[in-house]
Amino acid sequence: MLKKSVDELMVADHVPPHKWRAVISIVALLCLAAVLLVTALMLGAANPPQARTLILDVTPSTELPCAPLTSNSCVVSLGNLPAPPFTIEAAARNDGVSTSGWGLWLGQREAPTDASLFLIDNDGYIVTNSTSDDWRQFIHARPRENVLTLHVTESATATLRINEEVAWQGTLSVDNLSTFGILLYGEQDITWREVRLYAG
Repeated sequence: MLKKSVDELMVADHVPPHKWRAVISIVALLCLAAVLLVTALMLGAANPPQARTLILDVTPSTELPCAPLTSNSCVVSLGNLPAPPFTIEAAARNDGVSTSGWGLWLGQREAPTDASLFLIDNDGYIVTNSTSDDWRQFIHARPRENVLTLHVTESATATLRINEEVAWQGTLSVDNLSTFGILLYGEQDITWREVRLYAG
């Protein structure tokens, strides 16, 4: 047993120096890569893309006028849209009936029904970039409280995230979208958290 241990030590003592240097270099590189990865994540490298400058930060009042859109929906206008890129974030709680909903409306005041709609209801169904009631289920939708984030790039490529999960990606006709607002649908009971608009 003692002879075997001595032999093992002798083998270890005869590992070529260049192999030890290679092992140490690999370990050092792995440690450096781990530090760089952690630093990048702390700086937001894994965050979804977002326009840089906050230009609107509001908590919409339930007393704001809601212009009728259809027989069971209306739009609370929040202002003009900047040129892409831009990001809209909206957070709210809906204590209305299960089929009621809310979401983002992007369009023109002159033709409010010809718009891009992004809606979510209390049954976990959503409408994405549609002008009709084209509902589909989305597993990351919550029964009451949700966050909708729409990011539009300079090339008009858009990504909708609901509760930080990608719900839709596509292209918007930004030339036809000059204003934005919040669309209320059905017998909703909305408590607003915030609505933010970023540009640039």
